Amino acid sequence: MAQHDGNLEDQDGASFRQDANALATAIITMNSGTSFPANPQGNMIHANTLDDTIYQRNEDNTAWLPVGRLNKNGNILTTSGSPHGSATGLYAGELCVDTLNNILYIYTGTSTNWLSVLPSSIAQVGDVNITSIADNQVLQYDSLSSKWINTDTNSMGVKKLIQSVNASNAASVEFINKFTSDYSYYELDFLDIMPSSATGVNLKLQVSHDGGSSYISSASYQSFSTTTNAYSNVSYADTYLALTNTSSVAVNNPSSASDVGCTGFTNIYNPMSTSRLKQFQTQTKFYGASNGETWNYYYSQAYNSISAIDAIKISFSAGNIASGKFNLYGIV
Repeated sequence: MAQHDGNLEDQDGASFRQDANALATAIITMNSGTSFPANPQGNMIHANTLDDTIYQRNEDNTAWLPVGRLNKNGNILTTSGSPHGSATGLYAGELCVDTLNNILYIYTGTSTNWLSVLPSSIAQVGDVNITSIADNQVLQYDSLSSKWINTDTNSMGVKKLIQSVNASNAASVEFINKFTSDYSYYELDFLDIMPSSATGVNLKLQVSHDGGSSYISSASYQSFSTTTNAYSNVSYADTYLALTNTSSVAVNNPSSASDVGCTGFTNIYNPMSTSRLKQFQTQTKFYGASNGETWNYYYSQAYNSISAIDAIKISFSAGNIASGKFNLYGIV
């Protein structure tokens, strides 16, 4: 162990040689000692034998930075057991191997907080939610919960929730700028949609080409519908896409006092295309306004335009959407 102030003073030959040897020894031993050198210089190396740490002086010569450990085979810390909560790292990003459990950890740079690289322990990270671990799973980011979630690769990417809206006395529900070329088609689920009007009303969908600034209300929509009782209807010039048949959804089931509304889904195929007419497919279940019967409607629909759709609006033909939930999914 040796340190030197780095200054070779003018002196007699024997003393100069002794001083030069001390400087050389300090260089060879990386200015080692139990404390930092008294006269540091930028980029200087120091081996601290008190905490077994190798330090380098920063280029501005204002601070010592830990860069490694003394007496280690390589520059990776090893512990018998998890270092999380028990060991303090040198710097953010330092690696540590738990030789007892064969797990690699990365130091966060704060206190004794280490992050495991393996899924079996990565749940200690705040933005990861891992449950029911199984073979052939990967981590997939969920924007709704802002967490990484373990997902089976067989189902990965099949159906991705884009946006969820809970309606409460709303004139309409809009999904604006949610369509991209990342998905080939979209599924809009509508769950327990209740109208504010006590009379039968129709749930409808209209599209926009300008980010929801305006919605197409001209006779540009087509629908073909069938029901479970073989009733069919063809409409070639509607001003919207019907999600239920005209004047159909009742607030109350006439045979009871319970509210009913409607539930179903609409598939929107390739809405961003600029070379094809837009295709839709809808299935809806609701109670009829006149007699309280349960109806299941199936629609094959089209919007007669090759312009890209960048927004949709759902509303009732009269009154507001009293309550209900809308989920928009992207399908790869």
